Formats: sequence, structure tokens, C-alpha cells
Amino acid sequence: MVQTRQQVKRQEELDNLKTNEEFQRLTGIEIAEITHLQNLEYIVYRPNSFIMTEKLINTILSNNLDKLPKFGGKSNENVNKWLTDITNELNIVKLNDEQKFSVIQTFLVDDARRWYINNMSMINDWSTFSIQLQKTFSSIFHQELALKNSVIINKA
Repeated sequence: MVQTRQQVKRQEELDNLKTNEEFQRLTGIEIAEITHLQNLEYIVYRPNSFIMTEKLINTILSNNLDKLPKFGGKSNENVNKWLTDITNELNIVKLNDEQKFSVIQTFLVDDARRWYINNMSMINDWSTFSIQLQKTFSSIFHQELALKNSVIINKA
């Protein structure tokens, strides 16, 4: 298509007008200074295959976490053994202490769960939880009952 000089000039004027409008729009954008580091996970390109693999691994891990033993705080339960076992399992799935603390309540039942709920205000991290759980459920009374029950079971 052949354009006249006047049409070309008019098109250039329209293009300049659009460019100026876009420039004005972009100059109104405020850029805030970021004082904290952004999570690069959202910036870096990650192929779908990696995302799918990650989701599959998370599903497998969550299914395995459901199979871990629960602790009820009963006299026949060994808190030290349970805590060692659960810590080892959570370490295998690469949970850090903060993550362990956030999921541990799902493994508590009965007396242990009531104890946790009643003491939530004093227990705010994994280390404190471990120490307080052992102090509470490793008492001499609990140990004696567990020993007595194991002797009775062995005699039977």
C-alpha cells in the first residue's frame, strides 16, 4: 500500500503521541527500595518437570509422615524412645527445627496433647518442646509404671 507524505506524517504524529502517553504512564510508577531480600524462587525460571517432581516428593513425604507413631503420654510409652524416633524421622525428611515444631502437635494424642495445649504459651520452639516433654513424661512415676508394665508383659 502506498502512503502519501501527509499520511506518513500523520502516522508519525500518532506514534509520537502514543510514545509520550506511555512515557508519562511509566514515569508515574514509584519504585520502593527493598530492605529485605526477595524470595528468588518466584524470579528464577523453574521448569515444570522440577515443580512436578517437587510436588510428588512432598506428597510422598506427607504420606509417610502420616504413618509416624503418635505419643499419648501413657505410662507404658517411652517418651525418650518416641522423641528420638520421631526426631530421626523428621530429620530424614529434612525438616528444620521450626518445621518440626509446627508439625509435632499432629503426633500428640490423649494426655500428651492435653499437656501441649495447656503449655502452648511456654513452649515456642523445638528445643523447648523436647526438653519439656521429656521432663514431664520421663518422671520417675512414668518410668516406674513403664518398667512395671514391661516386667508384667515379659512374665506373660
